[in-house]
Parts: sequence; structure tokens; C-alpha cells
Amino acid sequence: MKKLIVVALLLIIATPSFCQTKEEGSERNDMDRLMKNKEVMPVLNSGDNVKEVKLVLKQYSTAIEKLDMAGTEKLFTTDAEIFESEKSKGNYNRYLEHTLNPKLKQYKSLKYSNYKADVKIKGDYAYANETFNCKTITAKDNSKTISQGTSTIVLRKINGAWIIISGHYAEKTI
Repeated sequence: MKKLIVVALLLIIATPSFCQTKEEGSERNDMDRLMKNKEVMPVLNSGDNVKEVKLVLKQYSTAIEKLDMAGTEKLFTTDAEIFESEKSKGNYNRYLEHTLNPKLKQYKSLKYSNYKADVKIKGDYAYANETFNCKTITAKDNSKTISQGTSTIVLRKINGAWIIISGHYAEKTI
């Protein structure tokens, strides 16, 4: 029961876009049905689904490490809402254009370490909590920064593929 409450609170905090529509077939209705069917929809951490979700997360983090986000749009729904720290950055394309790409242009290199991902699957939804360290070297003066980060990612299985529908990222310099 505690896990269900935690998941519900996480969804309320991390994915306000679910609460913005009540149209039939919307993400909001899908989530309502999912949460109401908790008795018949157990958490399914089948190895294949978890591996598939982790592969999506790996593709995204690899692109960031390469400082090249080309093609990452396919990992996100067009209306995926992205949050960084306490602010909404809009959909993924807006986040990419106005936040992530400009940030990555500042770096000569970026490398993740101590990466851990905890993935839970429930029906056609997956919830991933990631923790990591990140070392960056700036292009301008070769200065180094090490930060600790965390993210909460919500994915949905659409047409057989796991796609990110919401992401919340936070980092702090250590």
C-alpha cells in the first residue's frame, strides 16, 4: 500500500500534464484506469520489459555523453513534459532547443559514473528512478565540475516500444 501511495504521489508531482486533460483516450484517463485497477494490474518487473526500459534510458544518457542529441526525439512522445529542478521546461523539443543543447555546447566532455536505475513496470507504464554522478569539462577553459544527479522518468509502452512521457531531472555540484 505504501508503494502505491508513493507511486501516486510521484505521478502527481512529476507529471502534471496528466492532470491537464480529461478527454477520452487521454493520458489522464489511462492513468486513472491504471490506478483504479491496482488489484488486477500487479507491478510487472519482467526481465524483458525492464531491459527495454533501461535500453531507452541508456540511449538517452549515451547521447548526452556524446554531446550529440540528434535522433533522441524518437525516445519521447511529442507532448512529453520535461522538468529540470523545480521548473517545467515544456515538451522535449522545447527543452532540447532552449535548455539541453545550449548547455551541452558549453562542454568539451561529459561523463556519467556511479549510475543506478530502479525500474518498476505497471501495465503499459514504467517508472524509473536514476541516480548518477556527472563530470564535465568546459570547452571555454577546461574547468572541471562534478555533480550528483537524480531523475524520475515515466515511460509508456506504445505500439510495442517504451517511450518517455515525462522526465524530471535535478543535479547539484559537489
